[in-house]
Amino acid sequence: MQVIFFNNGNTGVFGDNGEQMPELQQPWFLKFLEFLEQHPLNLDIEKISFETPSSTGNKFKPFKIENGWNWEVDRENSYQSHTSEKTHPE
Repeated sequence: MQVIFFNNGNTGVFGDNGEQMPELQQPWFLKFLEFLEQHPLNLDIEKISFETPSSTGNKFKPFKIENGWNWEVDRENSYQSHTSEKTHPE
């Protein structure tokens, strides 16, 4: 099995034969937002600055939606939306 954490917040999971395993491909950024939300740290998650320290230097802007979270990735000051509703059981 191979797991890839992409710098856009998504996760790729592949079996031993290279086949994708979509049931395991939960976005790592969504998981971290859920982790923050579950802990009573009194943080305003939508005001936290998130960034990947890579050559692309992606900046993430999370925002709450009805069934979970969504986020945008700032690439050259142009946001691209990544829908990330909770689709797995609690």
